Amino acid sequence: MLSATAPAELYAFLIIVVRVGAFLSLLPALGESMIPVRIRLGAALGIALVLVPTVSRQIPAMPDSPFALAGVIAAELAVGLFIAGMMRVLFTALHVAGTVIGLQSGLSFAMTFDPSQGQQSVLFSNFLALMGIAAIFAANLHLLMLQAIVHCYEVFPPGNLPPVGDFAEMGVRLIGEGFEMGLRMSAPFIIFGLLFNLGLGVLNRLMPAIQIFFVGLPLQILGGLVLLAASVGASMNWFLGRYEAELGLFLGKG
Repeated sequence: MLSATAPAELYAFLIIVVRVGAFLSLLPALGESMIPVRIRLGAALGIALVLVPTVSRQIPAMPDSPFALAGVIAAELAVGLFIAGMMRVLFTALHVAGTVIGLQSGLSFAMTFDPSQGQQSVLFSNFLALMGIAAIFAANLHLLMLQAIVHCYEVFPPGNLPPVGDFAEMGVRLIGEGFEMGLRMSAPFIIFGLLFNLGLGVLNRLMPAIQIFFVGLPLQILGGLVLLAASVGASMNWFLGRYEAELGLFLGKG
């Protein structure tokens, strides 16, 4: 019997650590791959230790079977990964915007290592992602993320099966919103690229002897950088507002 061999406090701590650890494995800003695993693990243990007095009353009784215990742990892992994954999906709007900006600015070939994704990405995607991480801390949105960890125990009590249908519906909605946010942030660059290429086409028809690629590419890059400098502040403020609104839904404020 598990209840006879393991204390109830240890069981509650284990269940909380599973969900919190899943959160910190995918959470934007707090769970980036650039942060060492030991630090994230230590943060998960510390947060779980703080939550034990508050959340332990919602933890169900220890199951008698190891298979039932494995089921509870799997359910907690699924809830933590899903909520943090949805926050990560919204954060990828910056990567979508950076990719479109790089394409319209003529710098889609400029690749660099993106520490937030652990792989090569467009230069503008890396720039916006790092700026987004800094903006999240500057706007104290990381505190709302930590509040979402606590609040999710009221919405998804431990020991219950995750609502797969609701998870699927929310996942589809947030994936669509993340893509929409990325396109809206890059909308000025889409218009710029359309008008610029249209102008190059007209110029090529009027003066076919000109090497239009060598003339147009530097101007396209310069125009993209100028437009980025003029719009990045407003774009990031808009992104933070939308991101905070979505976090409010997890906190029951939406």
